[in-house]
Amino acid sequence: VGLNSLAGAVAIGLACMGLRQLCFASGVTAEASRLGSSRLLRVSRSLTRPKDSGVAAWATGNSEPEVVVVREAGEVVAEQQTVGNEALDDIHKVLRIRAVGKGRGSFLLEMGGQKLLINPNLVLKEDADLVAGYIHRQVDYVVITSANEELLHRPTFSKMNLAKTNVVASYKAGEQLNEWYIRNLAVLASGPDGQVVIEGENGTAPIAVSVVPGSQQGLPWEEPEVGFVFVNTKTGVAVAYEAFGMFLGEGAGSTREGIPELAYQVDYLVTPDLREGAFVAKGLTEKGAKLRGVVRLPPFFEEPEVTPILAPLLALDSAIDWALGGIDDKPEAFRDYVQKQGGDMANIELFDLAAEGGKVELNGGA
Repeated sequence: VGLNSLAGAVAIGLACMGLRQLCFASGVTAEASRLGSSRLLRVSRSLTRPKDSGVAAWATGNSEPEVVVVREAGEVVAEQQTVGNEALDDIHKVLRIRAVGKGRGSFLLEMGGQKLLINPNLVLKEDADLVAGYIHRQVDYVVITSANEELLHRPTFSKMNLAKTNVVASYKAGEQLNEWYIRNLAVLASGPDGQVVIEGENGTAPIAVSVVPGSQQGLPWEEPEVGFVFVNTKTGVAVAYEAFGMFLGEGAGSTREGIPELAYQVDYLVTPDLREGAFVAKGLTEKGAKLRGVVRLPPFFEEPEVTPILAPLLALDSAIDWALGGIDDKPEAFRDYVQKQGGDMANIELFDLAAEGGKVELNGGA
């Protein structure tokens, strides 16, 4: 995806002022919450550098005030180091995904030098590199994409220092998080207009985060889940994710109006379910996407060992799936499916985290 795809949607010329900041672009519709520094964020248009450091608010034209939440000064342990252009280019191209803890969608996304911890579940299975009580020091932002209890994991949040942890959340998740006294909470409005640009430190790439339609998990009249698009604004590389595997709905077939073009120009799709991921990949490809790869998160439950008793049942289940036009949630079934589709689909590479030792390094260059 090129940077031109973001024109008029998010500002990419962001600057921070020594301290690490959570930057919200001006032109947003901001609704102050009752607690902490939570804001409801909608479309961002432009960003100008603040005149003074610290927590600030200002407006451009007739827009609502821009909100800049600055992290605690005590969190800055050293002065900014000067980084050469070549080193910055290397940092901006970083793109890694690592499964962490135990959960349906608990993973670490490293993009452009920033670390985003997605839907963390760090209690059922400890992680040597990520400790809930020190998350505010170990990652740049925690991102919660769903209010589902497996994804918005209360035991993990209960161990975090919520006064110092920067959190970005979907609207449904934000309704619950807003009651937990999180100081720096950015809640993205549901629908295609929910967007924010998050700023790192020391030359890391700003990341544009957008919300798009997802799956309908509840009753028809209940608000659906949302998918997330993470765009490295230095390289233009985009990563898509929806917690239940239905990014842009089943088969990426959402007909909701106003979906941003960048949603159809993603480079990588992260999915918990290859059955859904295969059809989402097909839908995106039919709409012009040139997917480089699909990243499969580890299954929540370990796959059962195939025994002589289970083998016929599993074979029957696979045959029924295939007859109904579906596929198994298995790497070999996914690879077979995309090869049979041919064209750009045949070029999609599968990265199975369960088989890759739980982590993968992707091509983060333009």
